[in-house]
Amino acid sequence: GLALLLCAGNWWWTEHQLNSAQDAAKKLAESGRLRGELQSVSQELKKARTDHEAALEQHSQTLRGFGAMLEALALEKPGGVLVRALSAPANVTQPAPGKPPVMETTLTGWCAEENLAAQFSQKVGARLQPLGWTVQPARTQAQLAGSTPVWSFEIHLRMDASTSAAKP
Repeated sequence: GLALLLCAGNWWWTEHQLNSAQDAAKKLAESGRLRGELQSVSQELKKARTDHEAALEQHSQTLRGFGAMLEALALEKPGGVLVRALSAPANVTQPAPGKPPVMETTLTGWCAEENLAAQFSQKVGARLQPLGWTVQPARTQAQLAGSTPVWSFEIHLRMDASTSAAKP
């Protein structure tokens, strides 16, 4: 009877140990799965943070480029030139995801002499080219304002944020 009691106790103790070990193994497996998910989410968060920082830098660079463009227009505008408008082209397309934005604008105005628009676009282009801008030569068209000859002009400016070296 004593041997039977010892065998039953040993069996119960072994079963208890086995159940405890199985529960611990399940908890460890769950912890490992959760750790793997946490690492995956952490990597996704790191990538999102890197993408956000790159987008923020591109945005800042674009703003600096736009500020440089406005400054160049103000400083290089000769007398006899009237700037009427800065406008985005009608067919603006959004860049592909992960691609930097391209800033384009068209400058329109009037000038008293035809060569003033050409000089203006050359001076603005020389100032903005090191900052990643491309400035097209002015397109002019002779017109009459009353009986006075004037020239309307259009200058196309473009900055690709990926190649610009705009300085703060």
